[in-house]
Amino acid sequence: MDAATAAAMSDPDRNKWFRRRWADSSHPPKQAPGRSPQPPAALELTGYALLEQWRSERARHAGGAE
Repeated sequence: MDAATAAAMSDPDRNKWFRRRWADSSHPPKQAPGRSPQPPAALELTGYALLEQWRSERARHAGGAE
C-alpha cells in the first residue's frame, strides 16, 4: 500500500467504510474542573507505610518458619 492509498482510507469522501466523522467547532470542548492534585509527599508516605507493612509481615513469616 502506498502513501496515497493509505491517506485515501482516512478520507470519508473516498472510503465508504469510514466511520469517524467530526465537525469543526469554533468553541473548544468544555471540561469539568479537575481535582486538585495530591502533594507528592502523600505518595511517598503511602509507599513507606506499605514497605513497613511488608517488612513486618515478612519478619512474622520468617520467625514462624524457624
